[in-house]
Amino acid sequence: MIEERLESDLPEEDPVRKEEFKRIVWLQIYLPVILATIAVILLVILAIGFQYGTTSVWADALLMMLSLIVLTFGIIILGILVMSLYYIGRLNTAIKRPLLQGQEITDNLARQTRRLSDSTLRPFLAMSATKAAISQSLRSLASIFSREESGE
Repeated sequence: MIEERLESDLPEEDPVRKEEFKRIVWLQIYLPVILATIAVILLVILAIGFQYGTTSVWADALLMMLSLIVLTFGIIILGILVMSLYYIGRLNTAIKRPLLQGQEITDNLARQTRRLSDSTLRPFLAMSATKAAISQSLRSLASIFSREESGE
């Protein structure tokens, strides 16, 4: 019964959107990977064919190409982080009043709970204090009598 309801809630796939999605995936993922692979293969063929430079020179060139790619991704991620910090700051100023109201409600609830728990514990604390006072008095009397006996 639940499975039938879940399957009926799923939207039907739109073939136009599916084709558009495939085209976007092709342009944004597959095409750059294929072009980069072809470029590296061509560079290797050129290096072998012309015998230009040493292996370390080509390794340095490929290292520079890879570092440019990493630098580009780093700049993109840094931009995303800066934009998210900006929008979080704007969101913080937008929701400041509801957050303060929520904090006031929470503080009032905590104050009422503390007051109720204090009034509930007051008799037990009084009995505990009375017990502590009596035991301290008895210890004091015992120490007084023990001094008198040792002093004689």
